[in-house]
Amino acid sequence: MSLAWLQRVTLAVCLGTIPSVRVHAQEQGKAAGYQTSIEQAVREFGLGNYAEARALFRRAHGISPNARTFRGMGMAAFELKLYVDALRELSGALESKARPLTEEQRVQVQALLDQSRAFVGRFQVVLTPLNAKPSLDSQPAQLETGNVLLLGLGDHVLSATADGYQEVRVPLHVDGGEDLVLRVELARVGGHDVAQNPSA
Repeated sequence: MSLAWLQRVTLAVCLGTIPSVRVHAQEQGKAAGYQTSIEQAVREFGLGNYAEARALFRRAHGISPNARTFRGMGMAAFELKLYVDALRELSGALESKARPLTEEQRVQVQALLDQSRAFVGRFQVVLTPLNAKPSLDSQPAQLETGNVLLLGLGDHVLSATADGYQEVRVPLHVDGGEDLVLRVELARVGGHDVAQNPSA
């Protein structure tokens, strides 16, 4: 058995372990980054620095999305009066099966969720034509399941466009707790305007 052959075998074995070692190191790095972000987020939240806490919870969520990171983001959003984000993220905390909440945490999250709903308007948007594209405050509208639009307190403008139709702009004011159907019909180019009618 030659020395050269032994060297080749040794090199092959060593090279074969490099990918698994690298993957293990990456996983360790992610775990450390997650834990560091969570610890920093909890510290900032305790100091009342909710924007910083939210950013750190989001960083941890990007590494390992789970019920606990949803809860942290949602709690910080609530303190920042970002009630639509709080509604989405606190709901995510209750639904996520990864690192599920304790029963006590679920009760706390549900209470914050109920409070958030009181400061959010819920509109089921019915568009005609169906391929109309909605925008909210000059940005693409983020619709929930069932074409539901969630809006924070204050004034907003919902607009809708479609090829061959006139753009429609609908001013909306949200006091909180609204639960309405919002029918938005676009008039064909050259036709007559059609009124928009929010209804319960």
